[in-house]
Amino acid sequence: MHRTLLTIVFLVTLSLSAIAQIVPNRTGEPPILKCVKKAPGNEITIQWDAPASLGPCFSQYAIYIAKGNRNGSYVKIDSISVSASGTRTLNPSFGGDVFVFMVNEQSCNVGAPVSLTSDTLDNVVPQAAPTVRYLTVENDKASIFWEPAANPEVSAYVIYSNVNNFNTPIDTVLGRLNTSFTDLNSDPSNTIAVYRLRVLEFCEADTGLLGNITPSYNSILLENSPEEPCNRATTLTWNGYNNQSIGVLGYIVEYSTDGGNTYTRKDSLAESARSYVFNGLEVNKSNCIRVRAVLPGGLFSSSNLICIVGAGITPVENHFIQKINVRSASIQLEYIADGAAPFVELVLERSSNGQSFNVLTTGVSVQQPVAGGPFLIEDFSPLINRTSYWYRVTVKNVCNSNYSTAPSKTIFLEGENKGLDNLLSYNDLIVDSSVVISYELLTINGTDTTVVGTAGSPGELTDKDVYGNNQFAEICYVVRGTYSFGNNPQRPTGDFTSLSNQVCLKPLPQAFVPNAFAPEGTNKVFRPILAFASNENYLFEVFNRFGEKVFTSNRPGQGWDGNYKGSSAALDSYLYYVTFTGLDNNTYNRTGYVILVR
Repeated sequence: MHRTLLTIVFLVTLSLSAIAQIVPNRTGEPPILKCVKKAPGNEITIQWDAPASLGPCFSQYAIYIAKGNRNGSYVKIDSISVSASGTRTLNPSFGGDVFVFMVNEQSCNVGAPVSLTSDTLDNVVPQAAPTVRYLTVENDKASIFWEPAANPEVSAYVIYSNVNNFNTPIDTVLGRLNTSFTDLNSDPSNTIAVYRLRVLEFCEADTGLLGNITPSYNSILLENSPEEPCNRATTLTWNGYNNQSIGVLGYIVEYSTDGGNTYTRKDSLAESARSYVFNGLEVNKSNCIRVRAVLPGGLFSSSNLICIVGAGITPVENHFIQKINVRSASIQLEYIADGAAPFVELVLERSSNGQSFNVLTTGVSVQQPVAGGPFLIEDFSPLINRTSYWYRVTVKNVCNSNYSTAPSKTIFLEGENKGLDNLLSYNDLIVDSSVVISYELLTINGTDTTVVGTAGSPGELTDKDVYGNNQFAEICYVVRGTYSFGNNPQRPTGDFTSLSNQVCLKPLPQAFVPNAFAPEGTNKVFRPILAFASNENYLFEVFNRFGEKVFTSNRPGQGWDGNYKGSSAALDSYLYYVTFTGLDNNTYNRTGYVILVR
């Protein structure tokens, strides 16, 4: 219980004929009016204490009285010349409610006299009931808060509870300005706590007189159903909060996962709400939930706290494709599962455009991880030398919920021989949320690889001058993408690599033929120049516009000198035909026109 003593000064507009003006430079203090109580008949008895400072020119105490209204018309009923504390019985000649204040009157000030006014007290019984602000649950105990009583004669508040049907008080809060009470015996997590209050005035009787009692105010009892593991949900129910003085604006649902240090609002509900399905309980954490009635003036009434350790099925969130390599006859993925979220089924999905994915039902093998490593998933059905493919892994948990990784895409490599050079082109590599650091063009010789080109983005790389000395050899290439997952705390650190498909190129056997020659000039002989060709099955023929064969040879390196039948052939356009066998044992033909210039 609380004990304090404080007086509130009520400033009352007084009749000019009844009291002199109060001026700012007053000195001294007013008498301390302690009690106004009823006496036999119409009499009243007042009690007061002398102030600590009377002032320099104390004259007398004046007593003023009004009938029936605190703000009514006051008249001076008596004067007391002694400055000490005292008691006086007065007969105001009328009964009923009487309001009284006293004045410390002084007379020696220059100018207007100084008047020092006490509190205004009354003989009203019983006193009005307190105004309850709100009732809430704090630290698993019920607490009620109210406005201080206006009458200084109120010295305490009496608390009643439904535990004994409000028959006898459960406690008393001493001091008019002490305006809260916490019931340490309450159990608001199991029972609705209900309270009523009265004021206590000791002035009227030695044992004290009780004021009117308030209506009942109840706490919010929050209850919940067993958790639904697959939905990670619980259904909340509660009784409505009863606050007859100011009403309820609505309800909010809040939760905390740090032991009640901070709360997050889950939802806002109408005043009529009495239940709510709470979804998304965090698994293996204590989810502490409360419902709060929203009251005018920024006030809240909180329910008891329900703490649920989530036992639901954790959604699969932290899983991803770590690598995606094109092999000789398959595409292999390294899949990292979410260790905190078990699954019962795994499927591999493939797409040619990254938008529409199809589940692969055949041609797929899944190798279980070893010692916490990745799943090795292999697709044996793609046409690896025709296009790039997108993949994602989708798993299903015991609640039949599906969760897919972010899509990843293979590098598709294409190549073309350009004489002595090989031109390679490739698309971008995508692996989860990684960032590609570089693309490297590698030549493959058995198990050895050599970097022949590097780029920072997808595009083209050229392997230059790779066929010296007319060397006819196959060269195989792959592109290696190097990437990292950056600072993502849910991904491994370091650099990773993924490989494209393999492309093997040979030089293309060719016949390089000039389009003009001048027998009397620098280029005197017209002949093809062969590359990557054998000397076998060679034939070179030249025809004029009349279809006459003017030259023929089956010896590479031998050409036409521009003569026909022992004479110089005319300036004209001539048709040629070349056939030869390449070093790849394939037959090649070339036909065209050459201009003989004189």
